[in-house]
Amino acid sequence: MEYQIHIDTSGWHYKHWVGTFYPAGTSQREFTGYYTRLFRTVEINNSFCELPLP
Repeated sequence: MEYQIHIDTSGWHYKHWVGTFYPAGTSQREFTGYYTRLFRTVEINNSFCELPLP
């Protein structure tokens, strides 16, 4: 039996991740690009917190 496991994080814009998750010297501007190289999907979870404005 084969299973697929999907792993993600609860966000990606955390400065304290530089040097552990992000390589040392990574700027905040580069966070999303680096993150998407490691994970195939990124969830924008805005509607969970509140309804988006039209």
